[in-house]
Amino acid sequence: MGVSFFLRPIEKDDCDILFRWRNNETVRNASLNSDIIDYHSHLEWFDKQIAGEGRNNYILCVENEPSGVVYFIVDQRNCVGEFGFYKNPENDKLKIGILLEISALDQAFYELNLRKLTCVVLSNNKRILPFHKWFGFEIEGCQKKQIKREDVYLDLFFLGIFAENWFSNRSQVHAIIEKS
Repeated sequence: MGVSFFLRPIEKDDCDILFRWRNNETVRNASLNSDIIDYHSHLEWFDKQIAGEGRNNYILCVENEPSGVVYFIVDQRNCVGEFGFYKNPENDKLKIGILLEISALDQAFYELNLRKLTCVVLSNNKRILPFHKWFGFEIEGCQKKQIKREDVYLDLFFLGIFAENWFSNRSQVHAIIEKS
């Protein structure tokens, strides 16, 4: 890919940048809760993210610049994790989403030693469903008309991928990305 990228744990200094990212309209529209977040609520949320047991939260750095966030809620007993991510909405580089997904999958299966990774996607997030599928995720379920946005009810899709699927797909994904 010719670009340097890595995940690092979220730090106290990330509080304000995450507040800005979380309140961006694009990020909010893809989130289960699309409300504007006040700073006090953000601080409470942030403290839980830093201290939360079973939570693993990271900043994706691309060329040493904060470019996105990846979070995991881990069930150690069952070796399963749920994840989500969003890129820095002020960064319009196309590959950031790809780097977030690769980083999340590698972190889940190589570092956190999960056997399965899941995520939830709103039906209005049209681009992310085929994106996740391209990496090997499968739709495991759907809750119809579950979340209300303005005057429309949106479906919730539940996706999952097993470690062995990522291990077998990983080199193909990297080869395709190298060519682009």
